[in-house]
Amino acid sequence: AAAPGRTVPPFALDALMHAAAALRALPEAQREAWRQMFEHFAFGTDPEVAGHIPPERRGVLGAMSAEDHARLRAQLSQKLAR
Repeated sequence: AAAPGRTVPPFALDALMHAAAALRALPEAQREAWRQMFEHFAFGTDPEVAGHIPPERRGVLGAMSAEDHARLRAQLSQKLAR
């Protein structure tokens, strides 16, 4: 559950379920590689994780507008519908 006053994005659980379905059956070495990528890109706190990428090209690693989020959800929905 979220802390009081904080909400969980509605798509967070979807991301968890998708990751579990896609990654759990992989061999340990591959799961560890994915674990490190998730740690670095999703959970890491380094503000310069995308410092080498121009701000307008950072995508999900940069500041995202409501329009950017909507476009990402549409792209993901199309990919999952295949």
